[in-house]
Amino acid sequence: MRNCIVIFVVMLQLSAMAHAPEKAPKKNAKPKPTYEKPMPINTHVWTVSAQRASCVGVGEMHCLLVKQANEKNFQLFYDNIEGFEYTEGYEYVIWVRKELKSPPIPADASIYKYVLVKIVSKTPVNAQNDNTLNNENASTTDTTTIVVHEKKAPCEGNNNAMCLQIKKAGVSNFEVFFQNISGFSFKDGIRQTILVSVRKAENPMVKQVQPIYTLIKVLKSEIIDK
Repeated sequence: MRNCIVIFVVMLQLSAMAHAPEKAPKKNAKPKPTYEKPMPINTHVWTVSAQRASCVGVGEMHCLLVKQANEKNFQLFYDNIEGFEYTEGYEYVIWVRKELKSPPIPADASIYKYVLVKIVSKTPVNAQNDNTLNNENASTTDTTTIVVHEKKAPCEGNNNAMCLQIKKAGVSNFEVFFQNISGFSFKDGIRQTILVSVRKAENPMVKQVQPIYTLIKVLKSEIIDK
């Protein structure tokens, strides 16, 4: 009799387990939040234009155009960004850390150095749609023929530096040319007639900008005997 009671109790327990309702899965379970690492101290968000601009520092050079997160217009940037490899034709959003340089610091140099922390984005930009310049002040490119004198001349204001002498078509006299012509190789004693492209960034927010000259083709070379 006792064995029958034990068997009966066990069967009741098994029956109860078989008919027990399954636990329903939790609805609208919230995913665990993910936290983005905060921006390091002394770090700024910069946008770098897809085009450089001609600028004047110690000499004529091409500068990056950058703007910070709270700025509307691009500005000339005369310094370097350590670790940043720039490719023209791409607009960048980057994190840049600003640090004080260790002495000694040259008198004409910035007391700060700029170090790349992170490239947030790198976007190809069509030159015709580069938003560095607005619709009212578009970048324009022309071609022109110039003659480069066979001798360089002292640059005005800096007699230790030598500048090209050029004249444009229809002009009689040569004038000192303070800029470089990208891709052009000066040859002493040889007068060269060249075709160049001239890109003008008619942009009031970059008042120091000068046209950028790029060699297209050498049309004529003459050896000048003196």
